[in-house]
Amino acid sequence: MNSVFDHSKKNILVLPQSLYTMTDVVPLLHTENTGIFYKSLRHDLVDVEFYTNTPCLVYIESGQETITTSENKTHELHAGSAVFLPQGLNVHSDYVRTTSSLKAYLTFFDEDVISEFLSTYKVNKSQPSKIVRATSLLKIQCDDLVKTYFDSIQKLHKRTCNTAPLLKVKLLELLYLLAIYDKAIYQTLVQSKHTTYPPKRNITRLLNNPNTLKLTIKI
Repeated sequence: MNSVFDHSKKNILVLPQSLYTMTDVVPLLHTENTGIFYKSLRHDLVDVEFYTNTPCLVYIESGQETITTSENKTHELHAGSAVFLPQGLNVHSDYVRTTSSLKAYLTFFDEDVISEFLSTYKVNKSQPSKIVRATSLLKIQCDDLVKTYFDSIQKLHKRTCNTAPLLKVKLLELLYLLAIYDKAIYQTLVQSKHTTYPPKRNITRLLNNPNTLKLTIKI
């Protein structure tokens, strides 16, 4: 099996499918195209490009990670923070070790889970919600509620409790927890569900990559 570094040197990671071949990523609860994964990196890992094939939440347990969109906008993630990535985005990830290793959870939501959450979550129409652009990433600052949630996922993994019904319940639970911190998650999921993102890469990154300058159009 390759590490994230080895695989990403020549490839764009397609998530979550590529995660199953990574030595530094552990699938905790999962089915083929959805689930909860644990990433643990001890060494610097920069300029990793990945494509979100399924709506994804990245939650940082420790360390710091920078997410850069195709528009070259950066989002700094620290311990306790999370970011929701809609389906169909190309983004870059950068991790440079400072005081602690990067440990993060990547959670992928299938269409059935999102539809059930949207149909059951009660929106308080008396409170104005944030206006979230369909192409924006939603950053959420979490606390011990989410940490405890992911601790429980680790315990379920140790007991090999990996079933599709249990995974669905846990994914719904996480969405309801996120709504406690930021009700904009509802609007973000609505937009994500009804938006198709065209393939778009970070041109600034590509032009700053020395290997790109060596490419030829010769057939």
